[in-house]
Amino acid sequence: MKRRLPLRTAVTASGALFTLWGGVAAWLFWERPGEWWWMPAAALVAGMILAALILNALGRFSTACRDVEERMLLFQKAVEDSSDGIAIRDTAFRPVYANRAHARILGVKNSEFMKHGLTRICSPATASFLRDVVFATLEKEGYWRGEVLFERRDGSSATLWTAVDSLRDADGRVTHYVGVFHDVTEHQRARDALLKSEARLRMVLDATSDGVFDHDLETGETYFSDSYYRLLGYEPGEVDASQVFWGSLIHAEDKAQVLEALRDHLEGRSPAYRAEFRIRDSRGRWRWVLSRGSVVERTGDGRPLRIVGTHSDITEIKLAQMALESIQEDLERRVGERTSELSEANAQVRTLTRQLLEVQESERRRIARDLHDNVAQNLTSLKILLETLLAGPRLVSPEARERAALISRTLQDTVGAVREIAYDLRPPSLDQLGLVRAVAQYCEDFSGVTGVAVDFSSAGMENVEMESGAEVNLFRIVQEGLTNVGRHSGAGSARVRLVSSYPHILLRVEDDGVGFDPDAVLAEAEGESRMGLRGMAERAHILGGRLRILSSPGKGSRLVVEIPCARRADGDTEADPHC
Repeated sequence: MKRRLPLRTAVTASGALFTLWGGVAAWLFWERPGEWWWMPAAALVAGMILAALILNALGRFSTACRDVEERMLLFQKAVEDSSDGIAIRDTAFRPVYANRAHARILGVKNSEFMKHGLTRICSPATASFLRDVVFATLEKEGYWRGEVLFERRDGSSATLWTAVDSLRDADGRVTHYVGVFHDVTEHQRARDALLKSEARLRMVLDATSDGVFDHDLETGETYFSDSYYRLLGYEPGEVDASQVFWGSLIHAEDKAQVLEALRDHLEGRSPAYRAEFRIRDSRGRWRWVLSRGSVVERTGDGRPLRIVGTHSDITEIKLAQMALESIQEDLERRVGERTSELSEANAQVRTLTRQLLEVQESERRRIARDLHDNVAQNLTSLKILLETLLAGPRLVSPEARERAALISRTLQDTVGAVREIAYDLRPPSLDQLGLVRAVAQYCEDFSGVTGVAVDFSSAGMENVEMESGAEVNLFRIVQEGLTNVGRHSGAGSARVRLVSSYPHILLRVEDDGVGFDPDAVLAEAEGESRMGLRGMAERAHILGGRLRILSSPGKGSRLVVEIPCARRADGDTEADPHC
């Protein structure tokens, strides 16, 4: 503004002076037209007109200068505020100008740059590149374009995209070089990372032999990787993509489920697309393919535009799976046949065991009856005859009488032993009084013989009807259980519970003895072919139930039998073979 003020003042003052001068000349010419001085006045008027023209030209020149100066200021501000670095050098490559971005990007002060130049503030490698490549090309071509890896003295670096052009005078001689550079370090890193990612992806795809597809749902165009074509035995681009991508190469039986899986994903019913199908390769063979993918691009309203995925050859896996399924089916068939055979054998064993026990009980009953009805009666008769003989006249000496008395007592003991054997073989109370009273009587007799107090109780057994075979087996379990208590437990007391809890009958025999390890005892009994616990378990199994033994050393033992029984005398019945 200080440079424009004198010019504007001079123009204004000159305009006023010439206006005044022109007015005076015009007045003299008008008032005194006949005098001699009119010629100078005319010359004065002509000079005034010429001065007016000159003043007008000076005004336009001033305006143009102001416009140029304002544009220069704007240009200077734009250069200074630019995010790109800008520098100007002379033909000897000495710095002439550098903006603020130049210092910020290169990490050096502009004063240092203007004093030493660029080659002294960068690494030797960068300086060599600038001299041998950039400056040499500028001297030869007049311009240069390219990337510069600018390494600073502190070891840091920046990648710069640089463009340098030359300024020439009217004769075409180069006067200066103007360089503009942009920091593309982050773009370079992103590009390098992308290239590395693509390289890794390519290595993964090559290693897995998976084919990659990229399908445009709008145009129907599909991109396939080279490995995709090789998967099917084709050269890249040998077959039309439309035939491969859910096209005519897919097995007709699989096409519907492939399209359904794709539709479910595109319409948002499944998070990803997945389908297994058969596809024909270049040799006409059917190969199994696992296709997986997902939508990677949608419109603003959620409409899918693009789906990307892979195809994996799973033919070998499928064949192995089919072979395994065939083997498994064959194995299941054989196992079923063997299971059926074992079931039949077990059924036969149970039947034979049941028949054996029935025969055994029948023989026990017969032997007990014979012992009671024949042997015991005969022995009793013999004792009575002997006593009758001794009761007659004293024909027998006292010594013979004493011996006869001893024989009578022996016969009495024998009769008692025979009756006990008969009772053990088949308690008559079981047939005469029923299971509950037979067990109660046996518990009472057991206490009298062994001295072990047995507490017996029953519940709900009044209206239960049982077959004699079931009653006998339950009685034998009680008998064997108490026998084990008397022989092995060292118990002072025992408890027997017989309960009908519809639709089962529960029998529990427990004691407060020394206890034992059930697994160890069962293993020992199996090795020695003892039938105590195993016999009880088999009887429970024959009745359709199970036997549980709960015991541990020092904590007594408990034997629990549970058998089904659904037939009751009050009419509440369900089919059961033992009730």
